Amino acid sequence: MKLKRRVSLLLTLAFSLLLLVSMIRINQHSSLLKATAGQLHVELGQFAKGTHQLAGEWLMYDGLHAPDELAALDYTVTGDMRYNSSMAGNTYAFYMQVNDPESLHFIISSTYYFHLWINHQPVLSEDGSNRLKTHDAFSLEDYAGNTPGYSFVLQVYSPSDLRGSYFSLLLGTKDQIRFVHDRWIVLESFALGIYAMIILNSFVLYALKRSEHYLLLLPLSSLLAFWGSLTVLQYPVFHQLIPQGVFMYIFFTLLMHPSILNFELTRQLIPDALPPKTQWFFYALYAVSLSVFFFVGNIPVILQNYASVLNWFLILVQGWMILHSYRRNRPEAPILFVGLCILIVSRLFFFGIQEGLIPHGMVDIELQPRRYAYIIYIVCFSIAINGIFARKFSKADSLAIQLEKTNQNLKRLVDEKTADLTKSYNQIVNLQDTRKVFLSEVAHNLRSPLFALIGYVDMLQADLADPSPKTEQYLRQINERIDYIQKMAEELFLVARLEEDQVPFNMIFFDLSLLLQRVLENHGGPAKQRQIALSVENLPEKTLCYGDQFRLQQAIENIVSNALQHTDEGGRVTISLFQRDNGTLHLKICDTGSGITPEALPHIFNRYYTHTASPATSKKSTGLGLTIAQKIIQMHQGSIEVDSRVGEGSEFIIILPDVK
Repeated sequence: MKLKRRVSLLLTLAFSLLLLVSMIRINQHSSLLKATAGQLHVELGQFAKGTHQLAGEWLMYDGLHAPDELAALDYTVTGDMRYNSSMAGNTYAFYMQVNDPESLHFIISSTYYFHLWINHQPVLSEDGSNRLKTHDAFSLEDYAGNTPGYSFVLQVYSPSDLRGSYFSLLLGTKDQIRFVHDRWIVLESFALGIYAMIILNSFVLYALKRSEHYLLLLPLSSLLAFWGSLTVLQYPVFHQLIPQGVFMYIFFTLLMHPSILNFELTRQLIPDALPPKTQWFFYALYAVSLSVFFFVGNIPVILQNYASVLNWFLILVQGWMILHSYRRNRPEAPILFVGLCILIVSRLFFFGIQEGLIPHGMVDIELQPRRYAYIIYIVCFSIAINGIFARKFSKADSLAIQLEKTNQNLKRLVDEKTADLTKSYNQIVNLQDTRKVFLSEVAHNLRSPLFALIGYVDMLQADLADPSPKTEQYLRQINERIDYIQKMAEELFLVARLEEDQVPFNMIFFDLSLLLQRVLENHGGPAKQRQIALSVENLPEKTLCYGDQFRLQQAIENIVSNALQHTDEGGRVTISLFQRDNGTLHLKICDTGSGITPEALPHIFNRYYTHTASPATSKKSTGLGLTIAQKIIQMHQGSIEVDSRVGEGSEFIIILPDVK
């Protein structure tokens, strides 16, 4: 991969060098009409192959002079005008003899800073001003005089000593000149279209990604170039609307600002090439350029030198950044390097013309490589930016495809797991229904034989007039077992009905203090028999409560009974009632029993769970009392909290909502 990039780099450099050499050779072999010592003879047959550039040795007069003044002045003969590196502040003249002037026309390739006279007649634009417009075409016959020839006088009044405003006169037939004129218009219109598309494309991309602020630099640079193309088109109204001073300010601003914008655009596209703090350099250059162009007035030599040096500096820095990205294998580097090479070739070509090293010829006149190299450069930037976005969208599309596949796999997996869960849920529901039905049937079917068994035991006790002690013991144990089974059957039946929400609750207002007194009376006897102190503390005279009085008493008695069962002789069970500030009722049942281990505490409300910290204290229990108590309290929108310490006892707190 590195070898391919190096080869492409060398090929680009070789192509750029070949392009520069080709442009120089074309200029050197342009079709010319060369004057000798200011004299030129033209034959119509010379134009069979196209237009000719007026060149050769002209007469040069120091200073700016009108045609009538030249006869009394001394002159020098120039070398080939195509190599003349300094024209400002002088007047130039030559005499041309034409055998058929009616068929010849001429066109001007650049019109900045000079006036033109033919046969002492000023050459004026269509609006009557001597401010000629680029691409103005004229008929030679319109300036015919009394003599068979034509005297040309050019007054170069620009103070610049550079050749950036170098002019060329092209001579040819009417059709040839019209063709050149139309080609210039087409090329400029093409440039306008390219700039317009780049501007539109950049704004579309910016609308998609507003965080990429560099997208605003490219349309701004293209907009300045768009303005520059408008200035050279042959639109009289456009030139009339722009005052000369404003035009010059904008023109020289255009020389500088696109380079600054392109420098900043390159810096943002390749952020790792320069230190991050170099951004201030962009703003400083822009501010200096605006102030210099605003305050210097009509001194274009300073502006041109300033613009030329700074342009070259910025181009070299951009070249460094692009080569840096080339070494980093950035995808946008090759296209940016191609655009930069073409731009440098055009600038070197123009620099050679400015310094008189390269002849001014048809390449610079008809093709204007500086302008179209800049178009290519801007297009390369646009291609690079679109490539960046294309890769982002391609990556996004790839991620979207992967995400879609993942979603499909995930959906399939979710469907499978959902089906499994649904199947498991249905099985659990069926098991729950089966269990509920089984519990209800067991509880119901146990009642009939229990009643019969109780009757048989009662009859047996009645028939035995004087039973032995062992017989009495057996009968007592039978009664205890019958009571246990009967209680379990009732509780099983109640649990099943509570889970199916089939237990009716008679919700009324009642006195909870009175209910606790009944609980104390019901369990006072068994507690006294086991020498357990059962008491009620802090009991208000009357406590209003809303609920099912019977079911709440059942829940409270289940917890009290559980406390008595797990409290040894000599122990204590205390019931207390108080009301919080928020209106909730807190019923606390404390015992000094064996307590509950931390491992068992989360499971005490499960059915049939009878584990305690001390197995010796475990009494015969159905394991359903706490389950029933919790479900009843939950049906009253309340809760039960438990705190227990092994060897110290347990504390159950029933919390009931505010009656309001």
